[in-house]
Amino acid sequence: MAAEGKAARPWSAWGVRPFRRLLIGQAASSLGTQMQQVALAWQLWSLTHDPLVMGAMGLAKALPILFLAPLGGVRADRRDRRRIMLVTQAMMALVAVIFLLLTVTQRLTVPLLLGLVALHAGAVAFDNPARGALVPALVPSNRLAHALSLSVSGWQMAAVAGPLAGGLILAGGHGAGLIHALDAASYLAVLAALYRLPSILPETDTGRADQSAWTSWLEGWRFMLADRLLWTTMVIDFASTFLGASMVLMPAIAEQIHRGSARELGMLMAAQPLGATLAAGLLSLMPPIRREGPVFLMMIGVYGLGWTAFGQMQSLLPALLCLVVAGAADSISTVIRAHLRQARTPDAMRGRVTSIGMMFYIGGPQLGEAEAGAVARWLGPGAAVSVGGAAILTLAALAAARTPELRRHQVQRTDIRTAPEASSATPDGLKA
Repeated sequence: MAAEGKAARPWSAWGVRPFRRLLIGQAASSLGTQMQQVALAWQLWSLTHDPLVMGAMGLAKALPILFLAPLGGVRADRRDRRRIMLVTQAMMALVAVIFLLLTVTQRLTVPLLLGLVALHAGAVAFDNPARGALVPALVPSNRLAHALSLSVSGWQMAAVAGPLAGGLILAGGHGAGLIHALDAASYLAVLAALYRLPSILPETDTGRADQSAWTSWLEGWRFMLADRLLWTTMVIDFASTFLGASMVLMPAIAEQIHRGSARELGMLMAAQPLGATLAAGLLSLMPPIRREGPVFLMMIGVYGLGWTAFGQMQSLLPALLCLVVAGAADSISTVIRAHLRQARTPDAMRGRVTSIGMMFYIGGPQLGEAEAGAVARWLGPGAAVSVGGAAILTLAALAAARTPELRRHQVQRTDIRTAPEASSATPDGLKA
């Protein structure tokens, strides 16, 4: 492993072969998933034209994660993380195949759609903790920040191209069936990358292997609560994503405000990830952010400002620019939060801490979609978005005033906790 204190060159994590294979596979899989999100939103809107039912899709995603994430985190800290991801990715591929069959046979109903979305979310509850604990095991500690930036960049590039491609496919009259077929095929890439990795086991926590799952998970909570910086950033992220969860309203906004179709829907759903991609790519070329606390708070405020302005825009181009700004701010705050979590968490606890974080950063936006659907039925989609954005601005101001330790936080070498060398190595001689 490279020396911990020696700064790595930008994009240096790309040179770690196992990480590069996984990153490419995940990007391909994410591309299919993002295309599928457009198809599902369009299909559900076509079936109901009801913002409240659109919000129910957020609940279908959130509830399995909130209930199963604790078990997923404990599992990731006790089992082979590679094997867990092989099972979860195969399950998500199966869900895509079922969506394909129901779509081409014209048997997809609202209950079936929401049920399959919930099944997919249940797999995510086990997949994300294993994935979050796996990446630090693939790269040296001094490349971790850049590896996280590249991971966010790969996901965000897929989140840009996926909605655009999905919208064009739907607008071209090819139907959602083609999208579901492409999504199912995309899982082959990440499964192939995982298959080529060696087993990646967590560190053994001596004397604690016989703990119950509940006791083990509570230990993760105690660790999280004891680290005020981790806890504060998690809460702020949950609140901001809950209040800014407006992607579920995009079909209504595209149709009712911008008088568009599936093509405009794809553009709206791609604009925020485009801003996030640009920001994450820039971060991967720069030294790690040193003044993480102030930058994090500032980006939360910019994120809220972007959504506030977006809700008031009646023209498509200014609306897209607002989403680009919001996406860039969200990406920067995400990278900062991910680096804090990974750098300050010992390897033996990474799965549990990731699962707790997942309840915040996935549960927040999905629960927020249910709230956004309810508010949109009352105020209309544009006003609902602006109200949420204004609430985020208020949250950022309160957080800056009430959390001086976050406002002053800077990265120090003593902040970084790293896992020791793995027992096996890749052909590159780096941590496997």
